[in-house]
Amino acid sequence: MKNQRDSRTSRVRSLLAVLPVVLTAAFSLTSTTSAANAEDKQLVFYEASHAWLGHPFWNVLNKGMHDAADKYGVKVVSLQENSPPNSAQQSEKIDRAIAAEPDGLIVSLPDAKGVQASLKRATEKGIPIIAMNVGDTRPVGERIPYLFYIGGDERLGGERAAEYILSHKKPTSGICVNTNAGQSGLVARCEGFTDTYNKAGLKADTIVVPPDSPTQAAEQFRAYLTANPDISSVFVVDPTYTIEIMKVLQEAGKIDSVTLFSYDMSNDVINAIEKGQILGTIDQQQYLQGYLAVEFLYLNKKYGFTLAQDVLTGPAIIDKDNVATVKANVAAGYR
Repeated sequence: MKNQRDSRTSRVRSLLAVLPVVLTAAFSLTSTTSAANAEDKQLVFYEASHAWLGHPFWNVLNKGMHDAADKYGVKVVSLQENSPPNSAQQSEKIDRAIAAEPDGLIVSLPDAKGVQASLKRATEKGIPIIAMNVGDTRPVGERIPYLFYIGGDERLGGERAAEYILSHKKPTSGICVNTNAGQSGLVARCEGFTDTYNKAGLKADTIVVPPDSPTQAAEQFRAYLTANPDISSVFVVDPTYTIEIMKVLQEAGKIDSVTLFSYDMSNDVINAIEKGQILGTIDQQQYLQGYLAVEFLYLNKKYGFTLAQDVLTGPAIIDKDNVATVKANVAAGYR
């Protein structure tokens, strides 16, 4: 009897000795699983820029965003609509994004002051912001406190276009066609172009045409051309408008005597460069703008990474010497 009691007592003691280990292991497994679930939570980023659906430029940028989202397993909610938003409409989109409590926010800043109040609310909530395509060009102390900017240097793009024309042709004057007077990036492109011409001792003007209406823009340019028949070079800040301006020059019999230069790419612009109808275009590699914005938000949320300065994706020049290299990528939606 005594031996049986001793045996039972020994087994109980053994069980009690093992129990803390089992409980510790179970607790550790539960904690590890909870941590893994927290790490596996899908990150959600919102895009609330001035982009709109259907435009060939934004189609490429959107592809970059969604390719990066697929690679990193994040979700990108794009608030684009069928027409370009004004500042009030973009602010409303930003407010909608903030209400969703995203893990990060991607914006563009064609009118930084117009959306500053909304983005201030985002920073107060601790939402990391990356600016792409158009940044806030004000001094650091005044600008919206985003992490950094990914995109082209707009003014430098206008300068490069002017320098290329001046080095390859002999223009006597120039004109920049601005397709949206309220878009700071487009204004900077024209300023870079006209200032470079002026420094070379040449006259250069800017005309502002109606936004979202290439047909009306063409008619306005036709009237300008009639009043200024000696114009020898034209810089257009949007590829869709460039093609309409090209048609006007063809109809006027001036396609060979007037140098035409574009900004950004489309299949039509690429084909016209191949044919010699357009001298070249500025490429800001918008696929990278979308892709890198998502990638860097992911790296920021996952590991706390940031950058010491902005990322410039342009300007680069596409002309007859390298157009064949990029043509296939334009058709594939990467350029």
